[in-house]
This record gives sequence, structure tokens and C-alpha cells, in this order.
Amino acid sequence: MQLSSASYSLLCLTLQGPFPFHPPTGVAITGSSAQQSLAKPNLVIDVAVTIPKACFYEKDHLDCKYHGKRALWLTVVAAQLKKDAVLKQQEWVLLNNDARYAACCLQCSPATP
Repeated sequence: MQLSSASYSLLCLTLQGPFPFHPPTGVAITGSSAQQSLAKPNLVIDVAVTIPKACFYEKDHLDCKYHGKRALWLTVVAAQLKKDAVLKQQEWVLLNNDARYAACCLQCSPATP
């Protein structure tokens, strides 16, 4: 299921006050590319990005604040990545059709030799 940017911003409405953005604490390649079992011609690389603990407060798991902050953090990261000329397309999808678990799918332009 795809999610429009307007619908995605509604996930962040539960947040109040400033949001402390910090750069990722870790980036890891996961999925089939990590196991060296990629299928051609369409290569898909799953990347897991770790959100720093400094972005959250102790009780953010209450009232879906964690999910809203996760969505907002991912939106900032995606906006930074979108500035890169290599990116061709960006879309938001829901994992298991659950609005709390939105993911950003990025499509890169083919590399030229």
C-alpha cells in the first residue's frame, strides 16, 4: 500500500514541541544483498538505519509518539537523500498495511560506465 506525503504527515500530528533530530547512529545492508544472493536485472538493496536514542524520550512508546517521531525522522533523512542527483524516485509504502510502519523506497538512476 502506498502512502501519500499528505497522509504521511498526519502521522506526525501527535508530536508536540521541537523534535531533536540527530544523524543516524548506524547504517547496515540487510536482506538478500547482505546474504550475497541478489537477483538481476532489478537489484533491490535493503538498508536498515538506526535512529539515535537521543531522538526519543522515555515514554514515547505511549500514544504512538514513537511512531510519529520515527516517521518524522525518516522524512528528514529522505529529504536529505532526495537532494542527491543519483535518486530517481522516492515513494512511501506501508509495511503489512500498517500506518505505524511506513518505509521510504528510493530508486536510484542507473550507473553509467
